Amino acid sequence: FIDEGEQTTVERVDVTGYQVVAPGRIQRLLQVKRQAPFVPLEVRADHSRISQYYGTIGYPRAQVRTSCRRLGGERIACDSPRLPPMCQRTSFEELIDGACQWREGATPTLVCERRVRSEECQFEDGVVDEQIIIQHEIDEGPRVRIGEVLLKGNFKTRSGVIFRELPVETGELLNVQELIEGQGNMRSLGLFDSVSIETIGLDDEEAPGYDQVASLIISVEESRTHFMDFRFGVEGRDPASDSRRLLLTGETQYTNNNLMGSGQRFRPRLIGAMDTLDLTRLRGGEASGVTGLDYLLGAELIYNHPRFLKGQTGIDKLFLTITPFYLIDQLGVTTDQVLREEWGLRLELRKELAEWLERFFVTMGVEAKQAATWTPNDLRVNGERIFSPRRATAKLLPELTLDRRDSPLNPTRGFHLQFKPELVSGDALAQGGEELIGDSYWRLSIAASVFFRFWNDFTLGQGVRVGQIVPLFDRQTLVPPDERFYLGGVGSVRGFSGNSLGPVGELQQPTGGEFMVNYNLELRYPLVRNWSLYGATFFDVGMLVDCFDDDNQRSGSQCYDNAFPEDEPFRQFRGAAGIGLRYLLVDQIPLLFDYGMVLDRRPGEGFGSFHFNLGYTF
Repeated sequence: FIDEGEQTTVERVDVTGYQVVAPGRIQRLLQVKRQAPFVPLEVRADHSRISQYYGTIGYPRAQVRTSCRRLGGERIACDSPRLPPMCQRTSFEELIDGACQWREGATPTLVCERRVRSEECQFEDGVVDEQIIIQHEIDEGPRVRIGEVLLKGNFKTRSGVIFRELPVETGELLNVQELIEGQGNMRSLGLFDSVSIETIGLDDEEAPGYDQVASLIISVEESRTHFMDFRFGVEGRDPASDSRRLLLTGETQYTNNNLMGSGQRFRPRLIGAMDTLDLTRLRGGEASGVTGLDYLLGAELIYNHPRFLKGQTGIDKLFLTITPFYLIDQLGVTTDQVLREEWGLRLELRKELAEWLERFFVTMGVEAKQAATWTPNDLRVNGERIFSPRRATAKLLPELTLDRRDSPLNPTRGFHLQFKPELVSGDALAQGGEELIGDSYWRLSIAASVFFRFWNDFTLGQGVRVGQIVPLFDRQTLVPPDERFYLGGVGSVRGFSGNSLGPVGELQQPTGGEFMVNYNLELRYPLVRNWSLYGATFFDVGMLVDCFDDDNQRSGSQCYDNAFPEDEPFRQFRGAAGIGLRYLLVDQIPLLFDYGMVLDRRPGEGFGSFHFNLGYTF
């Protein structure tokens, strides 16, 4: 039962005491206008806006006193009226006795008809009138300029790094809002455990007509910025197939988050892996034709500047990353079915455009590399793999990302959108570089996912990925294997082994494809909450084709003709369903165990596939 009572409106809003601010500017700060409904929270928000504005124009000592007056002139508190304590029901037993009943539903709710013990109880204090006058009285105080600026605690960090985040100079007007924002920017660098700013001299009285001078003391407590990481693990791949592998993996990374006190980051990284089952095969005489152990070895020198060009352009939080890299992968760890040796350089600029959309990121990357590849469809000579000739590839890598998930690792609500239109030159140095433009193509990929949470701890997630190779200038050359799309496995259709779907080569081994569609649906639910153990039921479907016709000619429409044949439009789609377990490490990082069953088995295919992974499929 609701008794709405009478509505209170604002007769007028009076502002007095301002001298250095134009009347029009004051009025623009006020959200509560004449004849508007009286809302105490909005009145307090106007009070706060006026105070904050004075703090940005050099008047940090300005005081704003806000009050309400009846039409007769009597001052009253700008609050909602309250019932006397003796009239309020304060215990559960009192509520039950006061004509309350439980309303059934997903969450049972106690609904009470009356809030008071007696109808004689009346509201008191606060505003009970039909009309009210709001009064803002401003005492501007003195104008304050910045005096000396002292730094304290930056034993390793250069002073310029701090002043870049907090651009203050002696003689400038004191801007409280800039100090607060600068303090937050300094914390976001990850260099300091604490940051504090203290003003000295604000309490001193100056002669009338003179600006007051306040000194600043910026105190920081530097955090640990140099350390080494060592990681070792075991990873199983295709456990039910003849090509199963048991990989021993390792990674070493040195991290320096404050390179030479500049606030820039340097992270050399070394990774390695080997197949331990190769040792068993060699010892048991099963490795005829294999000349040695396969392995993976990679190295990266990652340099990151989190405030690139900020001092020159004023653009905040523009991230620059430069990464020289080398990789030799004889195991197909990075992409199943593709072995490679490559080296090159990646450069990336990343910026969050929060002024447009919250968590909207724009990335522009450039990559140049030389690579040689081998796939199971390629030849061996005396047991030795014959890698392709080296090719030089140049890429332009723009990326747009909108991330509204509640967690990037374990999302339960929100959505994620990503668009990556990569421009690739197939062989930038072929024939002296003449084919840098003529041998180019777009590698387009779009990904979208959405998550819903219901029944307290159930999560329904859906994800869609679409990828297509679009050649430029009538390019007819087959896309190199390490640039093609792949489908199958823990990251796409979980009833199949990794990257096993799609077109096959002369040796009936998967080659990847140029047009890909993948849809995933997954329901996650708690099994043992105290152990962070969850179950999952999923459905996956995917399609992967090439874009060539029977005469081996490429056309733009051929992708869709191959993907959706006229006689059987959905013949190319493969589906799987299954169940799984998720164990959440530190309640965020999912350890995934899935078994997917093929829904449309074909001759020679297995019943399903087991997968283990760190991180969700989408």
